[in-house]
Amino acid sequence: MKGLFLLIFFPLIFLVGLFYVGGFVFSIIMFIDCLRREHSSFKNTFTKDGEYDKIIWALLILVGMSIFHLGAILYFFIVRKGEKNGLKIVCTECKTELKEEWKVCPMCGKKR
Repeated sequence: MKGLFLLIFFPLIFLVGLFYVGGFVFSIIMFIDCLRREHSSFKNTFTKDGEYDKIIWALLILVGMSIFHLGAILYFFIVRKGEKNGLKIVCTECKTELKEEWKVCPMCGKKR
């Protein structure tokens, strides 16, 4: 009976542990990416000027570590994948669409 228990539940425990470790590593990678990213590169702003978005995403990733790494998964699909799917970069001041290589908005002069 003990052997059957180990045969059935050991692979299950191993997979859960692997999922936890993989999710933890993924969350740390997304957290580092969030901290290294300039605040102007967050396309979907939570706040009016987007100046606190980095802090909000970092906290969401950290808190999300306890909820099946949900914060890192959301960050990955909204911020990381969003920039590769052609979401537009918009000036946080005047909402003008900017090109990737522009560091300053041509309309209002605000730095990205």
